[in-house]
Amino acid sequence: MSGKLIFVSGLTGSGKTTLVQKVLGAVENLEVLLTYTTRPQRDGEQDSYEYVFVTDDEYIWMKSASLKWDETIFGEYKYASDANKYIEDLGNGVNIIVSVTPDLGDIQEMTGVYGVTPVSIWINTPKDVAMNRIKDDPRRAGRQEDETVKDHFDILFDPIGILEKDSESFIDLIRKITLT
Repeated sequence: MSGKLIFVSGLTGSGKTTLVQKVLGAVENLEVLLTYTTRPQRDGEQDSYEYVFVTDDEYIWMKSASLKWDETIFGEYKYASDANKYIEDLGNGVNIIVSVTPDLGDIQEMTGVYGVTPVSIWINTPKDVAMNRIKDDPRRAGRQEDETVKDHFDILFDPIGILEKDSESFIDLIRKITLT
């Protein structure tokens, strides 16, 4: 049985990263798609389950060593994964979760790279709430994102704004997806 590829998207500040972090370890047979990025770290940010920060030279070396590289360029920065590992994991029944930008072109491109139809989830945080969360971060606050793309997602997840309850609901949702 093949694993599920789960895309989690939403506006910047919607809670994607927080919810994905909460689900890791809470759902069996689930791993996160690790992304290498050339963007600078934000204040207090370190390499994590989601991002590994690399120099341009390191990025070029990793890309040249990869048989199948999944790359997105956002602004002047590169984001990528070594797709071979995840394609093999999916084939072995491992479920993969990843936060993705709310860009249908990027999502379609990733779908082609991994060769499976993903389950896509839109974190449906109201735009004013999401924008308020990032208002003090000049690199994120100025982003212009289109929330109308949510109409193209399989599932709309409506957080209520209470992290503990939202996390429980999101974990339940991911469990259901991975068990079907």
